[in-house]
Amino acid sequence: MFIIPFTHKTIIQQNKIKLNIISILSIAGQELWEEYDTKDIQSTFLEPNGLYITNAPIIKFKGQDIYICEIDQKRTNLQDFYKWEEIPFLDSETFCWRTFVHITDLSNNIWLPIPASEKMSNFKILDIINTILQNK
Repeated sequence: MFIIPFTHKTIIQQNKIKLNIISILSIAGQELWEEYDTKDIQSTFLEPNGLYITNAPIIKFKGQDIYICEIDQKRTNLQDFYKWEEIPFLDSETFCWRTFVHITDLSNNIWLPIPASEKMSNFKILDIINTILQNK
């Protein structure tokens, strides 16, 4: 199973541009967090690592058990984790927040798409982001 912790913030600019800023906790910004035990992910994996969620996770994604979890930014110390741009280029093991900006107009028409070729663990990042935004 995959665990996708994320943070989300929306900014409206000039009353016509919507910026959805989504950060995903990943391995080296390239791979999703994967575990093989399906116990309670909150008490088994998230909280012991200092991650607290705001709501119950989205459990099904692309027909698989993937836990998409919004992180409580007040309870979680995000500074305890690296940002993607802080880790060495060839690092393939460090957990870090990778940030994506999804730009639309106020009617959610996409202005600047995230390339469909962008993936983490064989999942299109755009699909992950669309799932997050549909459940907000």
